[in-house]
Amino acid sequence: MLIGAVLLVWGIIGYRIISAVSPDTTQINEQEFRVNFNPQKQVELDTFSVQTVNRDPFLGTLQSNKKIIKKKTVISKTDLVWPTVIYQGIMKDKYTSAEQIFIVSVNGKQGLLKKGKAFDDVTIIKGNKKELTVKYKGKLKTIALKQ
Repeated sequence: MLIGAVLLVWGIIGYRIISAVSPDTTQINEQEFRVNFNPQKQVELDTFSVQTVNRDPFLGTLQSNKKIIKKKTVISKTDLVWPTVIYQGIMKDKYTSAEQIFIVSVNGKQGLLKKGKAFDDVTIIKGNKKELTVKYKGKLKTIALKQ
């Protein structure tokens, strides 16, 4: 009985190998197709143009082209009132950074500012140990060190 089971298993394996190696070839019948090419006629699209409408479609009144008159604002050239700016000194750590920090007092408020930074609309432009150049509303001013 055991020999019969082994022969059956090996028979199935052999059958699958033989059927995979030599598959049955079936012939495919070729059919002739007759193809007629009938192009469709192209339909021309309607063209249109956009025109301005001078009449209001809801009220029936004519539209008028009113020109908007722009008023020019006249800026009076008055003297610029600078805030009180006092240059009190400079700080620099020569070991860790080459950036300078300026001690500035604007209208009684003291602040530490770097070059390019602003404090109460006063921007630091450049500075050294003796003087500081600041910008306020587009105007430049040089301030000496307070001693």
